[in-house]
Amino acid sequence: MSFFAESQRGIADILVGLFPYNPQPPADLSTGLYWTDGSLDAFVGGNYRTVKQQRLGFDSQWLVNESNRIAYGLAARRESAGLNPFQGNWDADRLASTGELVPSSADNFIQRGFYIGGQRFDLLQPETRDIYGSYIQAERQLTERWTLSVGLRYDNYDDFGGNTSLRSGAVYNASNYFFKLLYGEAFRAPSFIETRAGIASGGIANPDLKPELVTTTEFVWGTHYRDWNTTLTLYNNRFSDVILPVLVDDVVPGITAFQPQNKGSETNTGVEFETNLQFSKAWKLSFGGDYVFDRFEAHPVADKRFYSRINYHHDDYQIGFSSHYIDKVVSRASNGNVDEVILDGHWLSHLNIRWSMFESMLLKVNANNLFNQENKSYTPQQGIELGLPGRGRHWMIGIEYRW
Repeated sequence: MSFFAESQRGIADILVGLFPYNPQPPADLSTGLYWTDGSLDAFVGGNYRTVKQQRLGFDSQWLVNESNRIAYGLAARRESAGLNPFQGNWDADRLASTGELVPSSADNFIQRGFYIGGQRFDLLQPETRDIYGSYIQAERQLTERWTLSVGLRYDNYDDFGGNTSLRSGAVYNASNYFFKLLYGEAFRAPSFIETRAGIASGGIANPDLKPELVTTTEFVWGTHYRDWNTTLTLYNNRFSDVILPVLVDDVVPGITAFQPQNKGSETNTGVEFETNLQFSKAWKLSFGGDYVFDRFEAHPVADKRFYSRINYHHDDYQIGFSSHYIDKVVSRASNGNVDEVILDGHWLSHLNIRWSMFESMLLKVNANNLFNQENKSYTPQQGIELGLPGRGRHWMIGIEYRW
């Protein structure tokens, strides 16, 4: 039996420019955001956030006999989020009392509080929720080659209730090949931001959200020999109660709001493969990829992805070179109002070197995006349909000392 206890605390202080420099009042003064005193200062805003998590529990196994094994465990978790207020370079007191948006003074540049009609709006009020979970899984060795397993997991969230998940599998293992048939259920609990946040960044919370549910079926076939092995996986994911942003009626006059809602179901099917070759004691090559037959319309992903890795290891030196390819992504579909946006496919390559200088000291050198390729990745964030630019070539050099 193994016990675990952990505590985590995170702090984020974010400050970003929210609007273009030199904003001008729009023709319709009931919309838009601009300085009411005619100042040309840039709009700046952000937020300060603290999150905490404590976790306690245990995992254990019971070997009933040579053919039967039972695994079980319990866990308790508490998640907390502190006040997440608006911050910005506006005079908060004046905004609250008169509704005028006027830049703050230089000696009190960043102030807390954003008011509309005299009412203060924060991103998130202090929140806490408790989560309890337990699981049990039984595994039985039917014959020398066949193994069956079945398990149940129960999780209870004090803000939306409980959920039971099933998993099962059948495994056939021969001398040089194997296959598996697996079935599993899982869920994603709504976050604090999705269920409890105040109107912020064009969004409004939905306290009635249910968790996203997914059922996964996989067929895995593989071979294994002394110097190489290959694995091929066919999978099917079925999602229900998918959480998507939906445009809702104005919660605050003049501000468009998107609310997360449970919207229908999605199906995702694809194939993955991986091959590992050990040419010699020093050289190893791995390559693989995946292809998606059908993908979520609401969550664009690349249809094809490939990767390769080659590694050389001799005495105190280890050199690795890897590349991966991500196919194009339709970031935004065309309709009568907007054009289609496609993010180009791209290759990225990385180099890493390890040198054991001494028995207790290791030198590490990493070169990421070695060939300085331009790349953009898809993000569901509204307004970034043109993609999130990736970093160019960047290096990391470090020394690890062990005692």
